[in-house]
Amino acid sequence: MKINNIRPQEQKYLQIISTIANAPEKLYYVGTIPQQRTPTVAIVGTRKPSRYGNEVTHQLSYDLAKRGVVIVSGLALGVDGIAHRAALEAGGVTIAVQANGLSQISPSHSALAVINY
Repeated sequence: MKINNIRPQEQKYLQIISTIANAPEKLYYVGTIPQQRTPTVAIVGTRKPSRYGNEVTHQLSYDLAKRGVVIVSGLALGVDGIAHRAALEAGGVTIAVQANGLSQISPSHSALAVINY
């Protein structure tokens, strides 16, 4: 897996990050980052959603991704994973934000932990 790094101020899609307090100097990523600023929605939630929560999360993520909205979540089990999977099913773009290092994607037992880049 090739881990890349970038300074947020060097890339249009990420420039908004440099406006927050204590912005990171570098971000590490695998895959590609959108080149231009596009509509983006973060969807995060419980690891144990109800059946209704599953349905709403999937439908919302799928519909937004189908319309070109980038879906951002944390790759955790539950709502996060549903949001990522729905975006991929819609042929959309999804970004997983991880607090830990990229060399050890967590949760490793998630079906989304292994994604083709």
